[in-house]
Amino acid sequence: MFKHFNDQSITPPKTAAEFARHDVLFPVAGVLLPAGKIVYAGGTLDQSDPPKLLGYAKDAETAGGWILLSDGTVNEVTAAEFAAVPKP
Repeated sequence: MFKHFNDQSITPPKTAAEFARHDVLFPVAGVLLPAGKIVYAGGTLDQSDPPKLLGYAKDAETAGGWILLSDGTVNEVTAAEFAAVPKP
């Protein structure tokens, strides 16, 4: 979804409800973001150094889980690793 936003020069939505408008093209993210299961941390897809947090599974902050970084990589992290990830 964020690659599409970047390729089309679309500013990512600011609220979970706005993400729901993209559920036709991206049904998983378009449903999970508004439902609160995925959290959008802010920012856009880019090759910043170091990569910043773009999105994460709801429980990643406290229990560890999957994160999406601004360079497009997806990693599974512990809660301690999550705390060290640069935020936008």
